[in-house]
Amino acid sequence: MLRSSTFASLAAWVILAINAVAQTIVLTPSTTAINPAGGSLTFNAAITYPNTPAVLAFSATLPAGWSYLSGTNEPPVKPSSGTTGVLSWAYTTELPASPALFSFTASYPASLTGLQPLTTSTITRAAVEAPPVTTTGPTVTLAAPPTSFVWVGDSTNHQGNWTDVAQWSPAGTVPHNAGLATYAAQVSVGTATIPSGTAITINDLLLSGGTVNGGGTLSLLGTSSWTSGAITALSQLTIAPGATLTASTFAPHNFDQTVIVNQGTFRWENGGALRSGNGGSFVNSAGAIFHDVSSGVVDYVITNGFGGTFTFSNAGSYVKTTAGSTTRIEVPFTNTGSLRLEGGVLRFTATAPFAQNGGNLSLAAGTSAVFDAGVTFAGGSTIGNGTLTGNVTNGAASGTGALLSPGNTLGQLAIVGDLTLLSTSKLLFDLGGTTKGVDYDFLSVSGNASLGGTLSLNLQGAFRDTAIGATTFTLLTAGALTGTFANAPAGARFFANDGFSSFIVNYSSTSLTLTNFQLIPEPSTWALLLAGLGVIAVSVWRRRR
Repeated sequence: MLRSSTFASLAAWVILAINAVAQTIVLTPSTTAINPAGGSLTFNAAITYPNTPAVLAFSATLPAGWSYLSGTNEPPVKPSSGTTGVLSWAYTTELPASPALFSFTASYPASLTGLQPLTTSTITRAAVEAPPVTTTGPTVTLAAPPTSFVWVGDSTNHQGNWTDVAQWSPAGTVPHNAGLATYAAQVSVGTATIPSGTAITINDLLLSGGTVNGGGTLSLLGTSSWTSGAITALSQLTIAPGATLTASTFAPHNFDQTVIVNQGTFRWENGGALRSGNGGSFVNSAGAIFHDVSSGVVDYVITNGFGGTFTFSNAGSYVKTTAGSTTRIEVPFTNTGSLRLEGGVLRFTATAPFAQNGGNLSLAAGTSAVFDAGVTFAGGSTIGNGTLTGNVTNGAASGTGALLSPGNTLGQLAIVGDLTLLSTSKLLFDLGGTTKGVDYDFLSVSGNASLGGTLSLNLQGAFRDTAIGATTFTLLTAGALTGTFANAPAGARFFANDGFSSFIVNYSSTSLTLTNFQLIPEPSTWALLLAGLGVIAVSVWRRRR
């Protein structure tokens, strides 16, 4: 029987017996692929030792994040559930004959990558008074599964079910659920089918050929690329918040019968057409970014290549960049978010009705939005310094109205076509100086302009304190001008939004101008004037007495 001091010494030996390697200790499984969703593994310990020692102790060092759960046929001294780091066992009485056999189970966290080493050692002591002998055992290496899979499919034509582990390389596991979200799936040949009712969530899709199809769904969490290949008949392809899918190269990007829902970032590069049909759609969700990165070499095209219907809706941000390039949209487009032209031309063809009931369209200087069949801005705002080509109607027969405003904030907007301002339209100009299109807003209309709705005017900075009454401000010119604003009759004095600056509104057959600027003193100024008049009156009264 061991004395208490001997047992304390034994405990110290057990704690020190770590990080060693030798053939006398065998721990299985020696290698295995760990599930990235997390889980547990059971290890069988077989400790071979010479003779029959008085004391036998064993330890195993778990990788970071691992935790001891339980064991079977363990020695009397054993770890407590939840122990991390160094696990220690010891036989103190009635030692078993060699080999000593027992098993234990440890848990591991999700999303492990790389190799997970687990090291062992053993201590033997021939007699209570004899010094301990430490023998190191093998380091057990547990492999986390690969982070990237390549689609192989069957041996005939590379077709198969996405969830079939035999269809991927390396085989044996497959990226097909949220627990495997850190994986990338590479598809370059054949057809990988996601069955109806199956939801696939992975980190990256690397689509460079072949086809991903089926009635299921595919969600992307990381940085994906689409250089070639097709997506067909998926119920939904989702780009999750924070994720990016880049569609590049000049090859067409076909997603027939598929709904793409962008909640992160979609980058469209190098001119390859985006084509869908038969109920397909692209939904740019609120908070998402569709980045139209034009190459300037060929027209970008969003088109229906398969029949049926294909629509594009933008509730997030559609941003077109790069001067000298044209994006041609040939499908119905609905904008309730932010549509920003920072470079080039955005053209909506006659087969692509454009609807804006909310949100905004903004044009940087030198950009152009072309509407082959004309456009009605029923709501939201349209602002900027570029060009609108096509007949433009602003406002609707009823509703909250639509804002049209040259400049951003000061500048000029051109309309190549006719302009009709309905009763719910608001036309806003900003004045900050006396140079047309530079210091104050200017709108030019090449065709006929029919005015209606309301006129609104902002004065920028300290301009109202320096404006000269004799200055004429030409706000709008047109080939022919008819109508008036409901709140600005011809010849009447019109007040700016500050409530103190006023102008005379003038309509001619081709222009809208403001003249005869007057600044009405603010209430505080009136009070000072009245107080001054009171002092003068008292002074006169005293003189007359």
